[in-house]
Amino acid sequence: MLDVLLGAVIVASGVISVIASSSSASASSPPITGTVTRGTVQATESTSGTVVAAATYSLGFPTAGTVSAIDVSVGQQVVQGEVLAAIGATAAQSALTVAQDNLTSARDRLTQDEQGGTSPAQGSAGSPSTGGGNTTLGNPATIAADEAVVVADEQMVDAAQQELSDTTLVAPANGTITAIEGQVGETVGSGGNSAATKSSGGAAIASGSIAGGGGARSAVASGSSAGASSGGFMTLADLSQLDVTCAVAQANIGVIRQGQSATVSLNAFPGHELAATVARVAQVGSTTGGVVTFPVTLTLSHPTSAVRPGMSATVAIVTASVNDVLAVPSSAVHGTGRVGTVTVRSAEGVDSPVTVVIGLAGTSTTAVYGDLAVGETVVLPSVSIAPPVIGAITRKAARTLGGGLGGHGGGAGKLGRRG
Repeated sequence: MLDVLLGAVIVASGVISVIASSSSASASSPPITGTVTRGTVQATESTSGTVVAAATYSLGFPTAGTVSAIDVSVGQQVVQGEVLAAIGATAAQSALTVAQDNLTSARDRLTQDEQGGTSPAQGSAGSPSTGGGNTTLGNPATIAADEAVVVADEQMVDAAQQELSDTTLVAPANGTITAIEGQVGETVGSGGNSAATKSSGGAAIASGSIAGGGGARSAVASGSSAGASSGGFMTLADLSQLDVTCAVAQANIGVIRQGQSATVSLNAFPGHELAATVARVAQVGSTTGGVVTFPVTLTLSHPTSAVRPGMSATVAIVTASVNDVLAVPSSAVHGTGRVGTVTVRSAEGVDSPVTVVIGLAGTSTTAVYGDLAVGETVVLPSVSIAPPVIGAITRKAARTLGGGLGGHGGGAGKLGRRG
């Protein structure tokens, strides 16, 4: 029994010895070092975002009818003014014909009354059309009434022509069809006074007439988002220019400015960065879960065809930058305010503090001004590592083991006395 206890003591001593040796090795490990460099120091604001088309149009028919033709498919590229779809135009064509006939009759009546009641087709010896001497004019009141009818009929023709145009859906801009929400034979309702709702940078905008023809009348503000169909019959996106929309916390929005450069890393392509520029900074924030953020839109400088709307991204906006300065790892700088110290290690391993003026604190490096040279070694703070959990368990086990040995110690003594 005594041999077993002594063996346990030897094992416990070995474990404690290993732990002490490990701690001693850790304490004696040399500090981490860095190097003084010369170059550019940048401060960035990082956030997440989503790729969107720079301009997206939610298209719909302004008038009700049954879809008679769909001339494009999803993924097809179209040009401004190209016909995309149509609804039955029989009724609209008939209405236009009637309006045009009424206008023709009204104009003939006006001409007849202006010539004193003689039809231009009939002529007379005394009418102006024959060069006769009859200069009698029509009744002014009648002529005024005829003119009013002509104006009204002209407006009816214009309205009927627009109704006929509204039966054809055309592309308001060059782009790619990204969604078609209807099919031939389906009855569609009126889309209101606008056939196209344009979204820019993920938010709908209000503007004047959208260039195009036919059914593309104007763009109005709505809650539609770029890349979504927004309830329209068809969605057209301009994929030649892609944006990234993101949200910046209110505490940091003050340093974000239009025109700042940025880098965008797409989650779909790890390790590949795209250049971007801040295009818009919202003036009004939104609150979600008690957190206030401001929408920011960035334009990708040279997106490849592999980049698609809807992709998630990490955005780093450069908020400040200084060029051609001495830079050290930020953790090497000690002090607050404008003055601090950097510990320089000589080739012989001697550490000496050097006073520096602290410049721009970048994302990973800080600009410093002082008696430093490129290539010098600077000392970084040692990383403090908490004792491993196994150490606590070992100490507890040691205490338990010690108690057990103590309990058995009396027995050992007794055995000895018995000897």
